Amino acid sequence: MAVSEIPVFSASENNDDIRGATVYGLEDEKLGEIDDLIFDHSTMEIRYVVVDSGGWLPSRKFLLPADHCFCG
Repeated sequence: MAVSEIPVFSASENNDDIRGATVYGLEDEKLGEIDDLIFDHSTMEIRYVVVDSGGWLPSRKFLLPADHCFCG
């Protein structure tokens, strides 16, 4: 998964679980792994991805807006 602009993801029972997927930055540097998702319950659109940095950041976990993530 690379950080870039794409349409909003939607959550449904048919989607694969992306938790644990590796997140990469714009220059292919590993940022961490997807720990969880935050979504809008009324529209089922994923709004944020919770990324676990694995300890390279003092806070360990951070949020990325879903519209700035790309699954590929």
